[in-house]
Amino acid sequence: MDNCRDNEVLSNRDFSTNLNVVSYVQVRVLGKGAYGKAVLYRNAVDNSLVVWKEIDIDKNKINEIQNEIDILSILDHPNIVAYYNHFVYIDTVFIEMEYANAGSLSNYLRQLKEDLSESCVLWYFFQLIYALDYIHKLHIIHRDIKTLNIFLTTSTLLKIGDFGISKVLNEDEFANTQVGTPVYMSPEVIQGLPYSSKSDIWASGCVLYEIISRKKLFEYSNHLSLAMKIINGEFQTMPNCNNSDLLDLLQRLLLNEPTKRPSAEDVLKHPVWKGNCQSMIDQVHRTNQANSNSRPCSGDRKERSIVSLNSEVFVWGGGKINALKIEQFQEKDSALQVAAGGSHFVVLTAEKDLYTWSNIQGDKKLSGQLGHGAIVYKIPKLVQSLKGVCIKEVSCGEETTICLSTNGEMFGCGSNYYGELGINSNETEMINQFEKITVTDPIDKSPVIINQISCGHHHAAAIGGCEDLLFTWGCGEYGRLGLGHEDNIYKPTLVDIPLHKCKLKLVYCGYDTTFIVHKCSDRLLGCGNNQYNKLGINIHAQGLSGSSQKNLCYDVPFETKFKIVAVLRNVKVSTVSCGNSHTAVLDIYNKLYIFGDNSYGQIGLGHTKTHKDVNKSSKVFAGKKIEKISCGDYFTIVSTTNNEIFGWGRADSGRLGLEITVDQRCVLHPRALFGTLQKCADIQSFGWQTIMITERILETSTISANSTAIMDKLSLKNVNSFETEYDKDGSGDIQTWLRKELQEDVIYMDQVSVNLHSINVNSYSSNNSNELYSCECGCQKCQNYIKFLENRIRLLCDKNILQ
Repeated sequence: MDNCRDNEVLSNRDFSTNLNVVSYVQVRVLGKGAYGKAVLYRNAVDNSLVVWKEIDIDKNKINEIQNEIDILSILDHPNIVAYYNHFVYIDTVFIEMEYANAGSLSNYLRQLKEDLSESCVLWYFFQLIYALDYIHKLHIIHRDIKTLNIFLTTSTLLKIGDFGISKVLNEDEFANTQVGTPVYMSPEVIQGLPYSSKSDIWASGCVLYEIISRKKLFEYSNHLSLAMKIINGEFQTMPNCNNSDLLDLLQRLLLNEPTKRPSAEDVLKHPVWKGNCQSMIDQVHRTNQANSNSRPCSGDRKERSIVSLNSEVFVWGGGKINALKIEQFQEKDSALQVAAGGSHFVVLTAEKDLYTWSNIQGDKKLSGQLGHGAIVYKIPKLVQSLKGVCIKEVSCGEETTICLSTNGEMFGCGSNYYGELGINSNETEMINQFEKITVTDPIDKSPVIINQISCGHHHAAAIGGCEDLLFTWGCGEYGRLGLGHEDNIYKPTLVDIPLHKCKLKLVYCGYDTTFIVHKCSDRLLGCGNNQYNKLGINIHAQGLSGSSQKNLCYDVPFETKFKIVAVLRNVKVSTVSCGNSHTAVLDIYNKLYIFGDNSYGQIGLGHTKTHKDVNKSSKVFAGKKIEKISCGDYFTIVSTTNNEIFGWGRADSGRLGLEITVDQRCVLHPRALFGTLQKCADIQSFGWQTIMITERILETSTISANSTAIMDKLSLKNVNSFETEYDKDGSGDIQTWLRKELQEDVIYMDQVSVNLHSINVNSYSSNNSNELYSCECGCQKCQNYIKFLENRIRLLCDKNILQ
């Protein structure tokens, strides 16, 4: 299951038309544990990422599973991993939750080569305390705060997760069960005393120390040594820090006496924040809003279909006759979207990372469109300058790459000779690192959120605002920008489009054309070069009365403003693709229309003669539904819902991935390109080359929402009753003899004052728990105290808390 060949899918995008089934494609396994694993999935409809926590149903874990579900379902906070739903399949519970795409805080700190800046320390710790304040006011204590249970996003949001052993308390109630991770346990937990939310505060102090110093608060050789250091406060020296307020806060969090520790609310009032709490809260919510997907309803009872899927990336053309499989995207980094330029390829992965590489022929030089600086890679390479930016869409020009982030920001690199990067400069001709492209409202100069992008050979376009604004920039020849002139434009400029109050469904930039589709009418409009009538705006009429001519022709060489595509006036358009001299359109009923030049048979008529009208779907496609279309310079490729891929038009230099004879330059009829059935998940042709993602379904099964049979096992009870029933006397599943011994020994906690520094514990082993240790004073009280600690350690080992 760890690679895409054995991917599992919780699936609906193309695998089912049932609206009661939701579809997910497995990306990778994030981690495994004793009772299950966490798996990253991609929503097949909106490409959002979610985590499914897959837990094997074990009678000893039923209460813990139900506890996590109950607690997560009531929490809604930007710094807490969001719960979406839970489902059951045979003997496994699936908990669907939010994905924090930068991993755990523990891994992040371990990978750092130098200490974090003070501002970063405060930013991360503020978010932790902000989340703790939220759950503590709901009378919930987490009980396992540690860097492994704290997760980060690439936008620097921090999120608390893993509420499996959390507890909901009544006001002023104390918990007794010994749970948590040893190095983060508070003194009261180690000593078996009742504890409250102040135990989470202690753990947050341990985390703060770790964030500052990148080291654990306690160094220890065995469990008894750790327990005694925690009780006596023998942690490492305070980290080097010039902020006295921060050190003061750290010391307060780590006070031995719980009542003297501040609450989370008190921490938010500490001078260390310098009165900036509200602005930081606002920043948290803004960042979360920009990067979050709409939260699924926790009451959603749709089925999930599990599909085993094989996903692969192929490239061909540009001199390569046979399709070449890119192995890198077959395993860990499954591809989500692909794009092609004149001499480069781009892949956007399911985890929203961007990979680029070149396909250079001859002595041609690149213009920085890979985004790797001056370095040119011929194999896929992660774009480091965009690491941390969540990318949702990418498009390529002849020598440019422009991508769009999930929060509506554009980034671009490559040639800016015609202004195609939109950086508002005609002096910079090339940028080899991704830079932000700013789009502003022409009236109030405020930033515009971008929804969709498209690149032509030397121009680009974007839909922004509430999908009602169109911006274009770059080369203006033939009026391809739709601005009413042919001037080059060096920054995104608002276009005055017909029916400007109607939202836009699609923008597509061709070689020297631009097309848009209105959302309200599904009508297609175009501008730019109309040679061969590739805009479809020419009008031909016959037999008009009163006319001296039998045939009237209205041929437009080019159009500088958007006009209705006359040949498709009554067609509801779904998508568009353009070659150098022809255009292919797919309507909402999956019917194909092609118009423009036919010199290489790219229209699919079976010949290369001039054809002024629109060619509708070939007879080859009778009974088939076309799903994807892609036009290269002089060829056309389509895929069907039957998982077939066809191509026709110019075929030399590997354009169609077919081996042809020297004399056979063109394929005049649609020809199958792959011998086996392959589902085309995404395809992009540019010039003479093509890149495609294929998927093949291997196996399918279905899970149902909240299966009653398993829910009977889970016993949907009130979360407040969980701990009471599971641990009525605060001792859980401790054996009777051990519970009695603990009850006898616990009296020493209040009676004995021991110099813990004098006790020799360095050779302690939990496997030798009957051994008594000496101290410098040799008194019986010290021996009794050590015996008590040994029993506490034995208890924690029996409950699998110390391993």
